[in-house]
Amino acid sequence: MNKTVLIADDDHNILASLSFLLEEEGFRVLEADSPFQAKKIIATQPVDLLISDMNFHKDTTSGLEGIDLVRSIHQSNSDIPIIVMTGWATIDIAVEALKSGARDFIQKPWNDDQLLASIRTQLKLADTEKQNQTLNIENRRLTAQSHPATKESIVAQSQSMQSLLGELEQLAASDMNILLTGDNGTGKSMLARFIHNASSRTDKNFVSVNMGAISENLFESEMFGHNKGAFTDAKEDRAGRFEVAEGGTLFLDELANIPLKQQAKLLRVLEERQFERVGGNRTFDANVRIISATNANLSDEISEGQFRQDLYYRLNTIEIRVPSLSERV
Repeated sequence: MNKTVLIADDDHNILASLSFLLEEEGFRVLEADSPFQAKKIIATQPVDLLISDMNFHKDTTSGLEGIDLVRSIHQSNSDIPIIVMTGWATIDIAVEALKSGARDFIQKPWNDDQLLASIRTQLKLADTEKQNQTLNIENRRLTAQSHPATKESIVAQSQSMQSLLGELEQLAASDMNILLTGDNGTGKSMLARFIHNASSRTDKNFVSVNMGAISENLFESEMFGHNKGAFTDAKEDRAGRFEVAEGGTLFLDELANIPLKQQAKLLRVLEERQFERVGGNRTFDANVRIISATNANLSDEISEGQFRQDLYYRLNTIEIRVPSLSERV
């Protein structure tokens, strides 16, 4: 589809000359001999680019009419690129036009190749911006689905999931720790975010930790932070996950992967609601809500001595099983 270019100029010879040039290049051309007419056309027809004179009948040298037109169009239709033209070119006028929303400044008499190059460049940039806006809208939509705040924003039609979402929405209002169990790929991470967003802690951080990705020797540093010089690579103070999540929610994913030795350190923090950074002596409060998730059978893990029963009781104030996909026909 041919792009539409609107030319605004009070000189009909200029209009005719530019129209001929642009139509030869395959553009659809509209003409306006005043700012009023230019605004009327843009309000009633699709326009891809505006080429505007800076001086019209009422004011032949200052450029104020052109600047007012540029500012008005840019404020109401910021996606339309504007190229300004004038025979009374000064640096001040050019700068003011660009500040008002123009994309480029061409001096009369113009060079055809230069003008056409500017038009094509601005149209290409405008197309790119529109594509980016579309992507941003889609990204926001996908983000809303990934980080839902209400059960209506989650795509779930089965009775089992509808019941689960209703239960989680009620539990979110409390401050109890929740353990989510179920198969891989059933949405436990998304549901943890949903619980946080539906809770009174929603204005604080939601911090997600894949416990299976933390090496045993870095567990304390990752979870509780460290002070500069605490160990060889500690070149600066660093806040841990508990500190970052203060006042909010800490999501412990892949819970069963916590090494047994480190489970005791986590239990201490949950019991005392306090912790210290590695290499530090300052005590921090741990005002966080814990949501955990695992696809393992923790009862079996406890029986086999791989998971502490006292930690399990601390984390599962209430345990929620997320239905498998086969249960969501």
